[in-house]
Amino acid sequence: MIDREKQRLSRLQAPWKTVRRRLAGGFSIVELMAVVAIGSLMTVVALPIISTTMSNVHLSAAASSLSGAAQSSRYQAISSGCGILLTVSAQSYQLTSAAGNPPACSAFTPLPTSLIPYTSTEISLTAVSVNGGAAVAINTSNPTAAFQLNPSGMVTATSTTVPPTNYTFILSQSKGAATKQVNVSGMGYVTVHSCPTNSVC
Repeated sequence: MIDREKQRLSRLQAPWKTVRRRLAGGFSIVELMAVVAIGSLMTVVALPIISTTMSNVHLSAAASSLSGAAQSSRYQAISSGCGILLTVSAQSYQLTSAAGNPPACSAFTPLPTSLIPYTSTEISLTAVSVNGGAAVAINTSNPTAAFQLNPSGMVTATSTTVPPTNYTFILSQSKGAATKQVNVSGMGYVTVHSCPTNSVC
């Protein structure tokens, strides 16, 4: 009776003894190579996805930054009673007191004089469309686009003597086809749209 009980216990303990011996002996080189191969494969698959996601995040951040600059400048123009000129280049913008009608306010000094970066090198302003016309490329021969925000809240090309003007700024990725459009209407409303290609949508 005792012998049979010992045999039964021995059979129950046998698998655990095998596992303990296996753990004590570590992993084989084949098992380690399999784990490394699986890890490498997952990294190769994940890197492009992560890169694309980060690029899309940067694109959205650039559009938000540029649209925020236009909106805050409009509010500043309305509250101060002074026209503000917003000059946008490929990766930065600058605010200055606008000349013309109304005249520039010499007492209005809170505007930064330096260029303000709104995006990284992988995202840039590639084109501008005025009043729904063909997009004009932003490049070395045409490095900036500018418009004036007036105390009336309207957006014009140079001064309030011209009709309200609509602007569309196209932001693009250096790698990839995704774009964002920042639309500034002549009435001063700012919206952001996603577009699949580098064109006005």
